Amino acid sequence: MTIPAVYYYVEEQNSLRYIPQDIINKYSYDWEIAYKLYGKKIIKMEYIKNRRGDVYIYAYEYPSIECLLQNKDGRRIELDYFNRFELTWLSYKEKIFLQNDWSKYYLPMLEEIRKFKATFNIEIYPQPLLYYQLQLNFLLSFLIPDKESPRRSFSGIDKQIHQSWLAIRICEEVMQSFKIKDIGLNFVQSSVKPLLVYESYNGIRSIWYELDFHPMTAFRGLFMKKLSEEYRERLISIYQDKYSISLGRDKKNTVYDEASHTYGTIYDKLFNSPSIKKFRERAKTLTRDIRRLPMRPDIIVLPNVVSLEDLCKEFEIGAIIECKNNEIKESDIEQVKCYQYIFQPRLTILASLKPAPVYLKNELMRNNILLFDEVYPKGNGILKLLDAIRRI
Repeated sequence: MTIPAVYYYVEEQNSLRYIPQDIINKYSYDWEIAYKLYGKKIIKMEYIKNRRGDVYIYAYEYPSIECLLQNKDGRRIELDYFNRFELTWLSYKEKIFLQNDWSKYYLPMLEEIRKFKATFNIEIYPQPLLYYQLQLNFLLSFLIPDKESPRRSFSGIDKQIHQSWLAIRICEEVMQSFKIKDIGLNFVQSSVKPLLVYESYNGIRSIWYELDFHPMTAFRGLFMKKLSEEYRERLISIYQDKYSISLGRDKKNTVYDEASHTYGTIYDKLFNSPSIKKFRERAKTLTRDIRRLPMRPDIIVLPNVVSLEDLCKEFEIGAIIECKNNEIKESDIEQVKCYQYIFQPRLTILASLKPAPVYLKNELMRNNILLFDEVYPKGNGILKLLDAIRRI
């Protein structure tokens, strides 16, 4: 699927059928197509991507195809409207996924996230794709009927569900066990604020979602201004490609100045933070390619840190939790070992959705890494993981 994109569907009782654009175009002169579509409701789906790469979805229902072709305004509908339909374009493999993994793992996770919001009356600010996924009872990417598309724009949504659910379960456990100092459940990459600040048995702790120390993207780009000259032109090129914009010579510094305008001089203090400098130095010993520096774990717990200002000083990492929703691969283990080397946390956790062999758990434990498997609602690993977090 190329973004922006538009898809059309026809409602047929309890099922939804995809209509290609060329069929829509032939309606006015092809009597057979006209016969099949006449008098049926039509849904139009628009997918739009902003400069940051976030995808936004808009759905409209038309009482008939004539209203659509006459450019009349359709009725705006939320995505939960699609839960009433069977999606006729799904393959056999996709249907099996919905019956097995989706029903066992992901749907209960979404239900627990919704329950958390209702129980604590707290607003959650998820990433855009997860926001849409919370409205659906099936995988978001299945809304795309294009069989030739790898659905790349929606790839990773299952990982987002697992990762966000685990972060929320950790927050829920903390809220029930400790005194809460601050809360702001904003699930964005390269966050500048923690999800939660609380007072544990051992002092103040904060939980961060995808806290980023990468020099290209850390704290929403605050570090970019401080990169050495040899990387500036390459970063400008990458930035322009990523956001589909062109910067003239006189405007290149706006890439860096935008962040400093928002946060003042704090990026200087963050860039020169003794702890963050150590992280960068260790990471650079692992790879010469700056873009491949592994510096954004899924979830981090920090002792005695409540804001960016505290990160400007010397600090330590209480725990790193990396989530994996597929079978554990060698690359997953190497990634966690890299995080352990770079950040040197008190506790390193690999949270696996799927079962893992005992020998792998023992091997990782010898490297001071805890592997909790079957981390999902009612799985064997979630309570053990939460107990480990409480002790930090």
